[in-house]
Amino acid sequence: MNEKSIIIGSDFFITTNVNKVVDKNEDADIEKYFGDELNVDEYFAFINSPSIFGNDKIAYIRNIDKIKDLMGFLKSVETCIETTLIFSTTLSLTELEKKSKGIQKYIKALEYKLIIEPTVKAMSVTASHEVVDIFKIKGIEINNMTAMQILETTSGNLTAINNEAEKFSIYLNANPNEKLSDVLSNLSGKKTESIYALIDAFAEKKMDNVIKIFKNIPLNENSNDYRIYYGLAKRMSNIYFAYISNKLIEEYQDFVKQKVAGNKRFWTKNEAIKMMDKFALHDLNIKTGKIKFYEALVDIFASVNTK
Repeated sequence: MNEKSIIIGSDFFITTNVNKVVDKNEDADIEKYFGDELNVDEYFAFINSPSIFGNDKIAYIRNIDKIKDLMGFLKSVETCIETTLIFSTTLSLTELEKKSKGIQKYIKALEYKLIIEPTVKAMSVTASHEVVDIFKIKGIEINNMTAMQILETTSGNLTAINNEAEKFSIYLNANPNEKLSDVLSNLSGKKTESIYALIDAFAEKKMDNVIKIFKNIPLNENSNDYRIYYGLAKRMSNIYFAYISNKLIEEYQDFVKQKVAGNKRFWTKNEAIKMMDKFALHDLNIKTGKIKFYEALVDIFASVNTK
């Protein structure tokens, strides 16, 4: 056994790949640790001692970037022969290198199995296939268009997508007579495509297109007014965050970051701030029953400066 792996990527990607190792070794003794609260003595006692019942052993450390003197720590586990070692981090390899200079060469020299989540380019087919697979595992078939819409809604957070797929699966099992197409109506179809087109048009200040699309969306179906309002608020908050610091959106999938970067060109920082203030005020008024979503949306559309 004695494999040493480093997994780099999102929480969902990490969990998926750790589970692959665990599933192949069902009888193994497994211990999980966290880099920021690692008891080094306890860890080494586990990895260097033979299993009482002769089972294989797996030691998994999450967030290795939190370990002080990471290079020194990895060197100290070089001679471990009793245990499969798994390490993970949500930092990129470049970010890990900044924290521990020389670590990339060191990992290659020791022939660690390096498992890195692929970079997702704009509107990546790879990313949509991952979403399709997540739903398929739950027994739900969706198409790539729906997958891309789900990716944007969740800012590419595969953990959140997995949770939503689980909710759909539970609902369908409890309601066997429910049509899948009806359940997914909030995620797919022409109406949802129109909502995304409206959000994209608004983010580029194409207000003629916004109004045209808005008039053709039945607001009393599937809480469309609610979805438009919070979809716009989410997009504008991302544009605002991009002005404050790119670090605030760095965890998003690349295609989301690229879309936000493109939208940012249409808004000044001051405009983004004023729009966020407007959404916050309307949100309070909606929740206190002073106005409805439709009224808030009309006011928001009217306030956009297209000059």
